[in-house]
Amino acid sequence: MATSNRAFSISSRGRDGFTLVELLVVIAIIVTLVGLLLPAVQSAREAARRSTCSNNLKQMALAVHNYDSARKQFPSASSNPYMQTVTSSAANWDNIGFITPLLPYMEEQSLYDRVVAYATAGGRPWDTTTKNSVVCPYTAKPKSLLCPSEVNPTQPKAVPANGMTSYHCNRGDIATSWKGLHDANAGTPIEVEWRGPFGDGGTGNCGLSKITDGSSKTIMLAEMAIGTGDSTFPGGSATSVTITGWTKPNACAAVGGPGGYTGSVYTSTGLIGARWGDGELRYTSFFTILPPNGASCQTASASQVALLTTNSYHQTGVTLAMCDASVRFITNYIDAGDPSQTPPVTALGPSKWGVWGALGTAKGGESVAQIVD
Repeated sequence: MATSNRAFSISSRGRDGFTLVELLVVIAIIVTLVGLLLPAVQSAREAARRSTCSNNLKQMALAVHNYDSARKQFPSASSNPYMQTVTSSAANWDNIGFITPLLPYMEEQSLYDRVVAYATAGGRPWDTTTKNSVVCPYTAKPKSLLCPSEVNPTQPKAVPANGMTSYHCNRGDIATSWKGLHDANAGTPIEVEWRGPFGDGGTGNCGLSKITDGSSKTIMLAEMAIGTGDSTFPGGSATSVTITGWTKPNACAAVGGPGGYTGSVYTSTGLIGARWGDGELRYTSFFTILPPNGASCQTASASQVALLTTNSYHQTGVTLAMCDASVRFITNYIDAGDPSQTPPVTALGPSKWGVWGALGTAKGGESVAQIVD
């Protein structure tokens, strides 16, 4: 009987825990499972962020449509005559970008009213302080203006409080200054706003009724990665390139990959998307010249010519809204023509930059194949 009890006691102690080998096997299995699941979780999160980004663009595109219904044209990228009127020709009214007049159509009426009051009181899109007892509205940070895939966007030190935006308007396929491009030889203005659906309101603007290429074949808006303050984003530092309206795109492309910014585009005051209320190119515009996620360049002065390329943190491409308010995802590998060509200098005619350039023109007359998501 004693022998039997001893055997039972030994057997019980043998099942008290795991052996070291069993424990290591369990840990290995858990690590393997985590390794398999983590990419799936990250992918699911990015899919959710990309979906939110697409929805933001969709809502902004619908706001443009509502603005067009009310005013029979798109809001100007800069120098909007309507903003001149409502701000009583306040100083720097022409710096107000395309986002401000859209605010009432984006359920941001109160923010719009604050901008008008602030501008009338002398406040400018780059200000952050109170003007004549009117609190600055440009420090507001509406979530609808930021793509959630943006990696920790931070303001440059010189403008730490301004609200930022991930969404820019399409200026077409000719690099220009924020108030348009002039023929260096003849000295006459070139209405480059007719290349794209947004331009300087001083010489007229586009609208749905004037997009002869078709609203489903013309880009309205696209995302632009903001970056991380005064650090380099994300393609490394680059040699400066002086940009004019006739600079061949490959001169800018040579500076590197996404975010190969030069000149004042990436100085302490020149961050892409750093001011949602500002109509200067680097803050709220882009061009369909270099393909998505390519380099961007700008001459040293903020008012000089820039070549700004849409880019994102999404893999392989960017999200954009067409002029019919549909949202598309365009890959980096879309045909963008030969970047060694000299840019066109006329307001009419087909783009030189392949399918990508053709999608940027409002009335270039190109034949663009159907776009598939």
